[in-house]
Amino acid sequence: MIALGKPTERDVSADPALVRAWVQAWLTFSEPTWVRWVDMQWPRMGSQRVPTHVEIPSAYALAALAGQEQRFERARERYDTCVTAWPSLTGKPELLRAFDVLADYSDADFSRLLHFVSWLLANPASNHTLRQVPVAGVHTKWVDAKRQLLVSEWLSALRDQPSSDGFHKLCGLRAPPLRLRVPCSARR
Repeated sequence: MIALGKPTERDVSADPALVRAWVQAWLTFSEPTWVRWVDMQWPRMGSQRVPTHVEIPSAYALAALAGQEQRFERARERYDTCVTAWPSLTGKPELLRAFDVLADYSDADFSRLLHFVSWLLANPASNHTLRQVPVAGVHTKWVDAKRQLLVSEWLSALRDQPSSDGFHKLCGLRAPPLRLRVPCSARR
């Protein structure tokens, strides 16, 4: 239920046209059965019927209202895939916050993500570099900063380990060296 913030008598007195337009907008809302109304009795303005809340019956109904049914359905199916693979993620905020990932990743990227996390769970201290991880399609460019954060959050939730340990430590991977020495010949 979402509170709409009912107007006060002072609001109505200050700008009756604005309040009237607001009430009219809710009267013509595409889902009128979702709107909750209350009769207000004010000393100077008399009785006024105003909307107070919108009660959205389900997440799917909200997605439909926003024209996002396909994204919502894809995210729901992928959420189910994740919690089937890792039941401890059920209802965890780390997975719930990943709606855009679940809804918008290509099938190939979503599959890569699942395989990558599964491999990291099965190999918690591999000490491999990211380039050595034997998951098709996972490479240093694919594991960008956003994916590092996502993988870190999921692993942290799955292992009950703080994500503040950093991506490489949390994944059991060897961090790349801070500096590389490249020998150069002294040709002239």
